[in-house]
Amino acid sequence: MKKTTKTIPDLRFPEFDNEWNQLIFGDLYQFYTTNSLSRDKLNYDKGEIKNIHYGDIHTKFKTHFFLKNEYIPWINKDVDLSKIKESSFCKEGDLVMADASEDYHDIGKTIELIDLDNTKILAGLHTLLARPITENTKNGFVGHLLKSWKVRKQIMTIAQGTKVLGISTKRMVKIKINIPSISEQTKIANFLSLVDARITKLTKKKTLLEQYRKGIMQKIFSQQIRFKDENGNDFPEWETKTLGDITTSIRNGLSISQNLSKTGFKVTRIETISDGTINLNKVGYVDTNQNIDNYKLKIGNVLFSNINSVVHIGKVAYVNQDHNLYHGMNLLNISFNEVSNLPLFMFYQLKSKKLKVYFERICNKAVNQASINQTDLKKTKLQVPPLSEQTKITHFLTAIDKKINFVNQQIEENNTYKKGLLQKMFI
Repeated sequence: MKKTTKTIPDLRFPEFDNEWNQLIFGDLYQFYTTNSLSRDKLNYDKGEIKNIHYGDIHTKFKTHFFLKNEYIPWINKDVDLSKIKESSFCKEGDLVMADASEDYHDIGKTIELIDLDNTKILAGLHTLLARPITENTKNGFVGHLLKSWKVRKQIMTIAQGTKVLGISTKRMVKIKINIPSISEQTKIANFLSLVDARITKLTKKKTLLEQYRKGIMQKIFSQQIRFKDENGNDFPEWETKTLGDITTSIRNGLSISQNLSKTGFKVTRIETISDGTINLNKVGYVDTNQNIDNYKLKIGNVLFSNINSVVHIGKVAYVNQDHNLYHGMNLLNISFNEVSNLPLFMFYQLKSKKLKVYFERICNKAVNQASINQTDLKKTKLQVPPLSEQTKITHFLTAIDKKINFVNQQIEENNTYKKGLLQKMFI
């Protein structure tokens, strides 16, 4: 039996019932020239023409691009732009695609230019600039369409390369797409924009909470803010101790080669530490004949990144549940004396700005990485309050973390919801 092509989506607004038009990308868009200016040709202070760099598309620009909401660099004034054609300047309704990426997830990632605020902008290094050539697309719709799974799958298929993937205009124009009437495009775009606005609002709320936590931690650990005991009295003064004084052990990780065949033992890797949590999506698997009992992570352990880039040296993560993991290379597993020290309090203190700066200063710097040895780490001086004040501080900071985690969960739920919409509302 011949397979029929689907022409209507699984989910749509009830007032629409017409079939969607089946086209190729080249029927709707034409590509224009972009520049290849590197970051050293750009600045964030002054200029006359702004530039969209592919790295910003990957990392920070929203699908719907409003210039007033984005932080975009100027082109340095000493760059000769006299040969740039007028047609190469971005226009509202254009699409700017990242034509290079190290992974399939981001290859062809696209922003749709909604409002440029009457500013001259060029599409830059490793980008493709596509401009509509018909009146059959509604500004705001195609940006969402290009994120749908059917289109994303095609873009990933046409990507070429090994270490770095790339897409070309010749292949991109052949991508198959389906579009409805302008009125249905408008309805879909407006609805998804509401979902995006919800995600943006939650993301801003999370950022504000994180900034508040950062600021309050700085004041707590510099003792600008002090807590009172249950009777409203001051706690005793904090004591100066070294990290070695209050730990029961600091262990190196398993020094073995990692393989990702998902056999053997699950081992944390250096990139698993992110904002104080263990990223279970980046856990490696290793095979070993060594006695690994001493490397088992336990609740209350603190992982410390002792070999990393300078900017990431000293990252810490707190083990708050039994992940059945063993800690791997470039990580130290710190166990604290829990009789007089709360491991979670010590984790927060190790995350403080003061110690972050200290770790960056004492690390041994090489060309591509930095390191801190155990001896130097144990000499780290800490201001340690009594256990009762540690408890109060920890409860206060964990309450903030719970709010941040709740908002983050809402963001993830809304992203999942949007992902489902993109799958069902497009064909």
